[in-house]
Amino acid sequence: MSGYQFNVILLSITKSIEFVIEDTKLHEEVINELLTVLTFNIVSKNNFVIRRNSNILQRNLERIVNKYKSALPKIQQLPSYFKLLNDNEFLVVFLEKNSSEQEVQLLLNYLYCKKKGLNFLKFQRNWNSQKFAFNNAYTYKAQDGKIKIPIGEKDKSKRKCRFCFKSKPQVSFKKIAHAIPESLGNKTIINYDECDSCNEKYGLTIEREFSNYFSLFRVLNKLKGKNGVPKLKGKDFELFVKDNKIHLEYNQDKLVSKSLDDNIFFLETYDKIVKQNIYRALCKFAISSIESRFLPHFRNTISWIDRDFDAIKLPKIAILNDSYFYDSQPKIGLFLRKNQDKTIPFCVAELGFGSLIFVFIVPRFLLDKELPFISAKEYKTYWNFFKHFSTHANWRFIDFSDTNESKVNFTLNLKGKSPPKNN
Repeated sequence: MSGYQFNVILLSITKSIEFVIEDTKLHEEVINELLTVLTFNIVSKNNFVIRRNSNILQRNLERIVNKYKSALPKIQQLPSYFKLLNDNEFLVVFLEKNSSEQEVQLLLNYLYCKKKGLNFLKFQRNWNSQKFAFNNAYTYKAQDGKIKIPIGEKDKSKRKCRFCFKSKPQVSFKKIAHAIPESLGNKTIINYDECDSCNEKYGLTIEREFSNYFSLFRVLNKLKGKNGVPKLKGKDFELFVKDNKIHLEYNQDKLVSKSLDDNIFFLETYDKIVKQNIYRALCKFAISSIESRFLPHFRNTISWIDRDFDAIKLPKIAILNDSYFYDSQPKIGLFLRKNQDKTIPFCVAELGFGSLIFVFIVPRFLLDKELPFISAKEYKTYWNFFKHFSTHANWRFIDFSDTNESKVNFTLNLKGKSPPKNN
């Protein structure tokens, strides 16, 4: 059975993973034992079964892992995953990755109701009602990066830069401007309406800061930029990919603390960033991806991106790190409000690269004409309206308003009990 590959997808509110066993002499034996433990060999016509995390399940997995870990080290990921889940938490075991987004969302809603003790049918009726209201409120524009679709004016002689508002002959359009940086893996989402001067300026400033701030994730997700997967070099350490495996060379003195687990490391880089510039970069990606007809709504946003002024306070950015959503090609989606309901933002963007998803408001800085969504009440109203995001657990809500320069450092847990963190 050369070339055989077995996929198991574990979907839960806490975290989801895809586990793959590739062709191996042991594959049939291992798969049969895993199926017995994970599914009781009872699988619906939709190729999934709902299980509950339990001590018995974890002990049975440990038994299988101890039996096969020498020949199949990757199998050790499974017990680590179940230890991340809450006791008695429900999860879905898929045997194939062929379910639609709607089916996955329906199952996530079911798991959410199980966790919160809610009536699923009542919740789903309310969900459908809110979905109807959401679809009436927003139009959705997405660039998934699967095929090359340039954004903007194809004719170079007619192009006008959407950031400096200049056209030829004041500026040139000779370079390929990536709407999302190539360093994040983007090869296909191209912006025709960005001049060479702005492309160079942003590439050396806010886009570079963004790439540096998430440099650890770029290596761990093996995202290929212009020169392949980058190396992360810092003070007394180097993190790199070789033969498709991640290697860490470090000075033993760089452990966070001897009292902590020996697999936890503090990684200090040479890079510095301004947090507000991370938000600027995200909004720059959004503006680069939007249809030209919407640009007049974002004049103040573009001035802020260009650092003409600093924002005193910005809405928090929601960030999710979940390997289930992994994609080597970045994708971006824009929700644009089509009614006058100012209790929800005019524009919300969703960016995904690697295993990271960012959901953020694109601020327009209209002062008294639009809510800033800074207060807890305003933000909660907005976030609850975006139900398809808010039913996922483990979102982190981070304030990127700071205008002070800070160092880029990371805490890395090699045992995988918690995701890497920016310090």
